This record gives sequence, C-alpha cells and structure tokens, in this order.
Amino acid sequence: MKDSGSLTGGGLAVGQEGAYGSLLLAQVAALQQEGVPLAALTVVNEPGHSSGEYPTMTMTDEQLAAVGSQIRPVLTDRGIELWALDHNWADRPRVDSILGRSPGTFDAVAFHCYAGRPSAMAGLPVPALITECSGGEWDPSWDSTFRWQTRNLVADALRHGSTGLMMWNLALDPSGGPHTGGCANCRGVVTVDPSSGQWTAGPEFYLLAHISRAADPGAVSLGTTGRPDIPMVAFENPDGTIGLFGHNDSGAAQVISVEVDGVQTARVSVPADALFTARSGSVCAGDVRTRRGHTPRRVSRASRARTGCP
Repeated sequence: MKDSGSLTGGGLAVGQEGAYGSLLLAQVAALQQEGVPLAALTVVNEPGHSSGEYPTMTMTDEQLAAVGSQIRPVLTDRGIELWALDHNWADRPRVDSILGRSPGTFDAVAFHCYAGRPSAMAGLPVPALITECSGGEWDPSWDSTFRWQTRNLVADALRHGSTGLMMWNLALDPSGGPHTGGCANCRGVVTVDPSSGQWTAGPEFYLLAHISRAADPGAVSLGTTGRPDIPMVAFENPDGTIGLFGHNDSGAAQVISVEVDGVQTARVSVPADALFTARSGSVCAGDVRTRRGHTPRRVSRASRARTGCP
C-alpha cells in the first residue's frame, strides 16, 4: 500500500486509501475479538514523518480525511472514537485542513509535544488531547523535567483546551528497549528489569500520579490565579471535590495557601522544584486561587447544579 514498497519510510500510495481503511477495520475487529478494550483510534501515527530507520508512513490531508470518512461509520457502531492528526502542535494548520475536509468525522484531535506550543490546541471545534510526549536521557534532571512538563503538558495545555495526557513509553527496559528503531534514549514512565521483574518509577510516573489524585475521570478544569513561578491547575470532580495540582518553580520552599470562593481550604508546604496536590472535601466549586492574583472565572451555573451547590 506504500509508495516506498517498504514498512520503513514513504507514504500511503495514491489509490490505496480504501485498502488501508479496510486494514484498520480488520485490526479493530481482531482486537475486539480478543477482548482488548478499544476506546479510540487514529488513522496513522505521525502522518508528517517518514524515517528509513523504523516503520513510518506519511499521509496527505486528503488521504486522512478520506480514510476517516470511510471507517467512521463502523467505528461508531462499535463504540470507538476516531481522533484526528496524531502529530505535533506545530501541525495545527493540518488539523484545520483535515477537519474542514471531513466535517463530523473526527471526535477529537490528538497532538504530540515535539514541535510547536500548547496554544495550538485552542479554538478547535472538537476536544483536543496530548497522546504522545517522552522524557529521556537528554534531560536526566527530575527538576527540569517537572518544570517543563508541568507548564507545557498540564498548565498551558489545559488552558488551551487539552482534555487528556498520555506519555510515551509506558514501560521500557533499562537499555531503553525494546524498539524497532527511532528513539534509543527515550524514558519509560516506568523502567522494568526483564531479568528480575523489578520496576522503578521515572519522573513522568509521579507527574501522572499527582494529576490523577487531583482529577478523577470526568473532572472539569477551573480557572485559577496565583504566582507565575508556581504553575498550577484546578479541577472540579464529579463528586464535588476540588483538586489542585501544581509545581513549585520559585527556587525556594513555599507554603501555598489555597482559597475556594474566598475561603481557605488548604495550606501545603512545598519544597523547591517539587510537585504538589491538594484536594478538598465535597464543597461547592467556584473561584480557586492562591493568595496573590485577580479573581478568575467562575464555574458555570450548570456545573453548580450538577454538584448540588446553591
């Protein structure tokens, strides 16, 4: 199906869109037959990247829209979402092109973090989420990893519409494998020693763990104000609790005081360069702020009604 005649490099050959769409649907059927839970699918990974070192395949915007339109009805019948793009923030112009060519075909847009800025996720007609980002040996410092990932993958991403975050890879061995080429020094969320089965957690593990303690599935992000050297995000959870996640990037230990609707709900002592999470009891969601800053936006009336708040 590829113009390179090889699994590595090249693009989807013109005229092979239908065959490729059928291949994707066959893969979906095989996975579900084996009992693999399948929530969402993208048409191809990184449609703008071709490498002779490992399996890749480029696709044009026209091809992505055509294959998406072909497979969407079957995916809908099977309860599977279809996500557009699956490439970098810098590829936002491609997103607009793809969605414009196939209105109503895609349920969300998947972004990677390797080029561009999180602001590219703003203003989309469908939800956006980050489906790939990796730490690695190029940045072995946990402090700098927390600093960059909190700002770019969480705080800035949420403020520009992100609804989810996945890391690459979930688990790797101590040598950064197994893989078929490409990144040889990427870091897994956990590192597993295949000889003993023992595993160790990397900084991404703790980043995701803190976020998951602040935000349950279905949480709604809230406006926050505070200090620019303490990036943070807040959530209203389905059970009515308020979760706060952030990073102390001030260079010194801080005692962070959290207010919700002008009432202090938590005081957290946070060392320099550390992540922090605070979670309230079941309270009415409103303004969330630290001691400094202007009043942020309030949660909608509909949201207050949903949690039983006045």
